[in-house]
Amino acid sequence: MSMWLEYAKVSEATLEAVRKDDAVAQALFFGEEGKPADFDAGKDVIGLDYRTLSAMLEGMEEAGIDCSWTRRAIGEEYGDALSFELTYGPAFFFTVEEVAELAAGLSAEEGWDPDDDFEENIARFFVQAAKEKKAVIGGVN
Repeated sequence: MSMWLEYAKVSEATLEAVRKDDAVAQALFFGEEGKPADFDAGKDVIGLDYRTLSAMLEGMEEAGIDCSWTRRAIGEEYGDALSFELTYGPAFFFTVEEVAELAAGLSAEEGWDPDDDFEENIARFFVQAAKEKKAVIGGVN
């Protein structure tokens, strides 16, 4: 059974709509009707293998690397919960300001290189979201 950490980059207006109406989140993550006009699932959604990312984190921490930024980015005890549920619990979100902080922390403090091309490069997604000044909604599906 797979577990995917799914993220969606959204405008601040879309984040507010999601906070008010679970149907908007449903449309973002499950491709149903009602997606906001400023949302492009092909460019704004990413899925990372949650188990692979967790194993990477474990290895980094065993090597003495503080992974608090990565743990925050994957929603462990961080991010504000939404009422919208994915398969493995509630979705969470990060504001535009928090996305910028995460992008900087992942890159500068934990050594994730957003230019490295590998599937579970969490920094690449957050750096791009920060450049676009977008909020992020995430969760494990």
